[in-house]
Amino acid sequence: SLVNSITGLTGITTVVNDKDSYVKLPGGVIIQWGSVNQGTNPGIKNVGFPTQFPTSVSSAVCSTIRASAGGSGYNQVSNVDRNGMDIVLDGTYGFWIAIGH
Repeated sequence: SLVNSITGLTGITTVVNDKDSYVKLPGGVIIQWGSVNQGTNPGIKNVGFPTQFPTSVSSAVCSTIRASAGGSGYNQVSNVDRNGMDIVLDGTYGFWIAIGH
């Protein structure tokens, strides 16, 4: 049965903000995403999730947004918990995504 599963068609909640957003899928999976502008202060940036994951975070990634190839390729996440994570980007602009339940 597809009722109450991730592939169901009811029970989807989406919240879209100016910068960070999330969607709650049937079955309890939550996908959250957003962007980061490091400006002139590169280094570790703390990202707060738009909504707290009720149980856990299953996956979290970040990437740099570029107009061309280059950089040293050190995008990373650390200190991931249900409320947010720290990210490091090898460029000024980037994005992140986290999946959990």
